[in-house]
Amino acid sequence: MMTSFAKEITAMVCLMRGLPRQEVVYGAKTIPLSRARWFIWRLLRERGYSYSKIGNMFGMHHTTIIHGVNTLQKEMPGFDWAAELGKFTDGNDKDSDKISEERKTTGT
Repeated sequence: MMTSFAKEITAMVCLMRGLPRQEVVYGAKTIPLSRARWFIWRLLRERGYSYSKIGNMFGMHHTTIIHGVNTLQKEMPGFDWAAELGKFTDGNDKDSDKISEERKTTGT
């Protein structure tokens, strides 16, 4: 199940890119949909979500998340992910404490 923060990021990225949320979330494999998904995953990683947590939210294996994030980073070297994330948040993510704890226990 997606966290409220992940739902918000997903909705905003889909809106900005003019893509249907259902197709982005549920794994349609066209290039625009895949790249939108990778972008969402990278923003969630920036916020502290583990690969496993993101995979669980999107119904995908964590190695799929790793591949998407790594591919996007290679395509966008030097991109300021923290600044991009700031466009989507006001700094009041209710999930951030839980995410920080999860990362400490899982090491991801």
